[in-house]
Amino acid sequence: MNGKQALVLGGSGFLGSHVADALSDAGYRARIFDRAASPHLRAGQDMIVGDLPKGATLFTISRASRTSMMPKTARSIPRI
Repeated sequence: MNGKQALVLGGSGFLGSHVADALSDAGYRARIFDRAASPHLRAGQDMIVGDLPKGATLFTISRASRTSMMPKTARSIPRI
């Protein structure tokens, strides 16, 4: 592991889980943010369950995660 973290937005679905797996395989610590818990979570991956319109902000989440990469696989992210 290279010590870098990646926050995958919408990582519980088919595409997002594969992105998280690819990042894990590349040495990143994958942290997944989604409205529902992921049934595809692997060892070494973290899950944050939340909903952006309900108060969580990308800044707060990415800052707390010390994220170096944030791919978006969610269908949509509302403007805040």
